[in-house]
Amino acid sequence: MKYTLVKIALGIAFATSVHARRQKPLKDATYPGQPRYICDECVPKELTLLPGIGFDLASSYATVAIRYQNRTVVDVGRIEGLEDYTNLIARLGPPYVNNGPPFDNALDRIRWNLDQASRKLRKLRGLPSTTDIGTLSEFLTRLKYFAARSLMMPVTRVSISLPELPNLLSEDWAEVVELSGLEVLKSYKNYGQLLRGVNAAWAGMGYGLCEHWRDIEKCEEEEELIIPRFALALSFTGDELSIHKTWVSNAHYTYNIVSATHRDLGYDSWRINPANSTFWDSLGIAVADVATSQPQYVIQDLILLGEFAEEKNFLDALWKALGDVTNVQKLWEPLQVSGFNAEFVAARGAAEFAKRWQGETWNCVEGDWCEGSDSDDKKDEV
Repeated sequence: MKYTLVKIALGIAFATSVHARRQKPLKDATYPGQPRYICDECVPKELTLLPGIGFDLASSYATVAIRYQNRTVVDVGRIEGLEDYTNLIARLGPPYVNNGPPFDNALDRIRWNLDQASRKLRKLRGLPSTTDIGTLSEFLTRLKYFAARSLMMPVTRVSISLPELPNLLSEDWAEVVELSGLEVLKSYKNYGQLLRGVNAAWAGMGYGLCEHWRDIEKCEEEEELIIPRFALALSFTGDELSIHKTWVSNAHYTYNIVSATHRDLGYDSWRINPANSTFWDSLGIAVADVATSQPQYVIQDLILLGEFAEEKNFLDALWKALGDVTNVQKLWEPLQVSGFNAEFVAARGAAEFAKRWQGETWNCVEGDWCEGSDSDDKKDEV
C-alpha cells in the first residue's frame, strides 16, 4: 500500500500536459495549491462528438463496443483469436518472467543478446520485431476493420482494455499499436498507463466516473467524492480463471492486493471433462483463497467479466465459496441490473473511456477562446 501512495503522489506531481503553460491555481481548486494549466490548444469540437470505440482483449477472443453521443452503448460483437493469439496471451500472462537485464547468469545474457539481434534483423527486413508483435498487431487490425464495418467509417482512435499481461514490454506494445494503424487513447488520470480489464469493467458497470467529464474542475470534484472500495474481480473464460482482490479508488485507478490466475480452471477444462466432479469445488476453493487473503480488506463489491462469468455452475460455485466470507446477496445486487453482460462489460467500459478521453484535455483548462469552454456550454454534455 505504501508503494500505491507513492505512485499516487508521483502521478499528481507529473501528470501534466506538455502543451500547456503554468498559471495561478483556479479559484476553489480541487487540490489546494496545485497549479492548474491553460491548454495551448483547444480540443477539436468533432472529437467531442465522435463515438467512443472500445476493444476488450480476453484470453482467446476480443469484444468490441461503441458508445455514441446520445449515451447509447452498442455491443458490436466479438472476434475469435487464432491459436497463435491464444498461446501468446498465455505466455504474456502471469507470472512475470525477467527476460532482460539484470541477468541471473551468462546464458540469460546470451539469449537476450540473440533476441535483440534478431529484432534488429527483422526490422531491417521490414518485418515486425518479433512474430508475437506481428500476431498481436494483426489481431488489432481485425478488430479495427470489424468496428469500422459497424460504424461505416474509418476507425483510428480507440481505447483498449487488456488482461493482466506482466510480460508485455511497453516498447513491444507501442510497435503493435503502430503496425495496426491505431491511436490508443490515454488519460492523465491513470498516468497514461494501459487500461486494465478490471478498470474497464468497473466503468462498464457504471461506477467510478464523474458526470461532467468535459469540465475538468467539476469532474475532479465529483471524483474526489467517490469512496474507495474493495472488490473481488473474477474473469472466467474458456482458457482461464483470473481472480483479483482489488482496491478501487475510481474507474481510472485500481490496485491489486492479491491475485491468482488458474489456466487449469477455465470453462473448457470442465467442458472437456464434465464428469470431473471436483472441478467446481476446486474453482470455489481458488476463489475463497483470494477472497480470504488479507482479511483486513473486506470485500464490498463483485466484478464479473468474461464469456462464461454468468454460467450457472460458476455462479453457484461463487455463492458457495463466498457464503462464509461476505454478504453474497448484497454483492449480487449490482449484477441484477437489466442489460448487464459479463462478456461485454469491459468493452463497454473501454468505449466509455474512449468517448471521454478523446474529448477531454490532458490535465489543463481550455482557454476562453475555445469553443464550448464556458461551463454553460457543457451542461448538456453527453
